[in-house]
Amino acid sequence: MGVLSSDLKFYEASLGAAEDDEVSTVGGSLTSNAIDGIVDELYETVTANEAGSTTKTRYAKFFISNETASGSSLLGVGGESGPRVFIDTAEPTNHDWFFGEGDDTDTTTQGTAPSGVSFADVDGTESSALILGSPLPAGSSVGIWMRLDLAAGADPQAEVPFTVKIKGRTL
Repeated sequence: MGVLSSDLKFYEASLGAAEDDEVSTVGGSLTSNAIDGIVDELYETVTANEAGSTTKTRYAKFFISNETASGSSLLGVGGESGPRVFIDTAEPTNHDWFFGEGDDTDTTTQGTAPSGVSFADVDGTESSALILGSPLPAGSSVGIWMRLDLAAGADPQAEVPFTVKIKGRTL
């Protein structure tokens, strides 16, 4: 039967963001706390640096879980190593989003890139997707790091909604 979109679930990592700082530890392992695509579910309040200053970068982690009952894996598209993960929402002005593939338990601080993770600029189109390193088997999950770059002087926004999608094929 394959993997249905309803079989793919999104969850928080065990170490969520605290208030906006560079030293709080984030990431960790899979939880049962579902997320529905609001940036403040991954990041607490993040305010831009003053205009004329530097871009602020923050990191957060979430998980995508393949909960299909069919036993099917989600495979890459064409010859790709694994499924594509992308944001299907235009980036707000002065925001840049990036995804990187993590592992089951990796952590970092909000202001430091996680070790060994390469990031893809996910600009709101499928063509800029992160390609996972392997298929996503039934009953498994993958940790996804999100990097948020907030331009100096960016206007505050109460919530920044976005839609994360994963695309692959099944046999």
